[in-house]
Amino acid sequence: MRPAVATMVILNTFSVWNDFVNPQIILGPGSGLYTVTTGVYAAVSQYSTDYSVVFPTLLLAIAPLLVFFVFMQRHIISGLTAGATKG
Repeated sequence: MRPAVATMVILNTFSVWNDFVNPQIILGPGSGLYTVTTGVYAAVSQYSTDYSVVFPTLLLAIAPLLVFFVFMQRHIISGLTAGATKG
């Protein structure tokens, strides 16, 4: 049961972390408050992009998920290998 729960925790964490629409609606575009994903969106405009803001924000968006996945992947792999053998 542990690998199934770990998989659901990982997928749920990814979906909550990458949520864009709810923070965009709740915080509003003119409030000055941003989550990580809305901060990336705010750094990109229609005619120009400030890459000195976009790339560090992307790193902040990816790093916590990457660390979380590295620590949780052993549960998924153990679940895959547990069902691979008979007996």
